[in-house]
Amino acid sequence: MAAGKGTRMGGELPKPLIKLNQKPLLHHVLDTVKKIPNLHPAVVIGHQGEMIKESLPDFEGDFIEQGEPLGTGHALMVARGHLLKAQRILVLYADMPFVSAETLGGLLRVGESKTAEVVIGTVLIDGELFSDYGRIVRDQNNLVLRIVEKKNATPEELAIREVNAGFYCLDGDFVKNNIGRLRPNSVTNEYYLTDIVEVALKAGCKVETFEIPKNEAIGFNTQDQLAEFV
Repeated sequence: MAAGKGTRMGGELPKPLIKLNQKPLLHHVLDTVKKIPNLHPAVVIGHQGEMIKESLPDFEGDFIEQGEPLGTGHALMVARGHLLKAQRILVLYADMPFVSAETLGGLLRVGESKTAEVVIGTVLIDGELFSDYGRIVRDQNNLVLRIVEKKNATPEELAIREVNAGFYCLDGDFVKNNIGRLRPNSVTNEYYLTDIVEVALKAGCKVETFEIPKNEAIGFNTQDQLAEFV
């Protein structure tokens, strides 16, 4: 997903094209995807999308126009038509450049071996690192119930150390048949991909998790954050 404006980054470039070690963030992610066999990449674009296209003249995949940016869930909704033949769908973010091919392969294997329609990449909070990420709420049997954002979490939920890293592996048929069941947030009117967990459970589907190495779950929202890794 590469449609966000990245307002907090400042400057004229769209966020996916801001450079880390002389290479745009999005290019880091796509170079990793190339290492995984039989994956067909698709990039959801919006803000300054033409600039992103121009940065990838040899891209062997699809560009999907999101139009009005209505959240991460909406980005997957507009991509649905391009994913109808996909058996498994990896959802990645352009501002998270450190994820490895080995980790993405593990995410795929969990979905395949446990026949889970939704697999969420998770990471454990380490001090302040990842403390702003959404909490993974489980029931008494350790099954995933939902993802709750920090701003909406109760004190008990804030104490949860397992959080959503932002990577997903989704069953293709599940997405085809259920992505339209996402509903807009009553406050922001945006569709959040985190709600896919509750959609899956209501449909009687299985949700699993896969722990992501901490150094691979780092994303960037500001230039100060990015400067720490340059």
